[in-house]
Amino acid sequence: YIIKTLFQIQLISIIYIINRLLILELKENKGITHKELCDELYISLTTLKNNLITVKEKLHKFNIELLKDGLKGVALRGNENDFRSCASYFIFRKDENNILDSENVKSIFNVGKAKEIEKILTKCINENDITITSISFNNLLIHILIAIKRIENKNLIEVSGFIDKLKNTFEYKVANNIADSIFEATEIEFPKEEIYYITEYLYTRKIIDNAGDQQGIDVQDDYNVLVKETLEEIENTTGINFKNDEVLIWSLAT
Repeated sequence: YIIKTLFQIQLISIIYIINRLLILELKENKGITHKELCDELYISLTTLKNNLITVKEKLHKFNIELLKDGLKGVALRGNENDFRSCASYFIFRKDENNILDSENVKSIFNVGKAKEIEKILTKCINENDITITSISFNNLLIHILIAIKRIENKNLIEVSGFIDKLKNTFEYKVANNIADSIFEATEIEFPKEEIYYITEYLYTRKIIDNAGDQQGIDVQDDYNVLVKETLEEIENTTGINFKNDEVLIWSLAT
C-alpha cells in the first residue's frame, strides 16, 4: 500500500511538472527554475531530478525535449505541431461536460473570449451542416484556442503537405469562414498555415464519420507503406488481419 501511494504521488508530481511547463510555454514562452518547482511541489532537488528523468521520457513520445537554460531554468523545445499535440494531450485530455469551465482553460485563456470563440465555432458548424461529435467539437475548440495563444506569441504551425488539394475541399471554405468570423470578433488574424490545419481537422472528422466513402485526396505512397507495416505488426502481435481493408488503410494514411 505504501509503495503504491508513493508511486501515485510521484506520478502526480510528474504530470504537474509537464502541465506546468506546457502552460508556461503557452502563456509566456518561458520555463521555470528547479527551485520554483521544488517549492511548488514541496520536494527536494534530488527528488525533482529523479522525476525529471520520467518527464523527459514522457515528453520524448511527442518529440519534445526538456532543456536546461541558465535564465529559464527548465524549458521545452520541439516542433510546433508536436508541441500542440502534447499540450492537447496533457492539459486538455479530461472529458468534461463544459471544457471552458476547467481550471486549466481558465489559467491560460480569457474565459469571456474563449466562450465567444465557442459561439463562433458553433455557428459556423451549424450554418455549414457539419456533423461533429461533442468530443470532436471540444478538441477543435481547444485547438483553435491554442492556435490563438501561439499566434499571439508568433509560434506558427508548419504548412500541410496537402495544401493544393485541401484548397479544393468544402472544409477549406468552412475553415476560412471560421477564421474570418474570429477576426471580425477579436481582430486576431489566422495565417494560412492555421487555416489549413483547421481544414485538415475538419476533413479528418469527415473521414471518420464517412469511413466507407473514399474522399478526394490521394495519399502519398510512403504513408500507405507505413500503415501497411503497422497493420502487419498488429497481425503478428494479435493474429488479426486488417491488411486487406483498403478503406481502413486509406483512412489511416490520410
